[in-house]
Amino acid sequence: MFKNRVHSKVVTQITQVSVMNNNNDIHKELMDKLDELTARLSDIEKDTHHKDAPVSADFAEQATESENDEVLAALEDETNATIANIKNS
Repeated sequence: MFKNRVHSKVVTQITQVSVMNNNNDIHKELMDKLDELTARLSDIEKDTHHKDAPVSADFAEQATESENDEVLAALEDETNATIANIKNS
């Protein structure tokens, strides 16, 4: 009887340690993903606001940039939503 209780207690402790390690792994993965998304968001904002290059003088090129801005806005929204989900988890 005593042997069963000790065994049960050891199994419980091992399980708790395993869960803690798993939680730490998940937390690290989420923080790594958050860093990646934050960098991506910074890149999107640079592109959207033309921080690295001015808006083109060519009208056709401006039209293409405008279409790209719509895509960038969608990517920015999606990235912000994912960042919020990670921060709220």
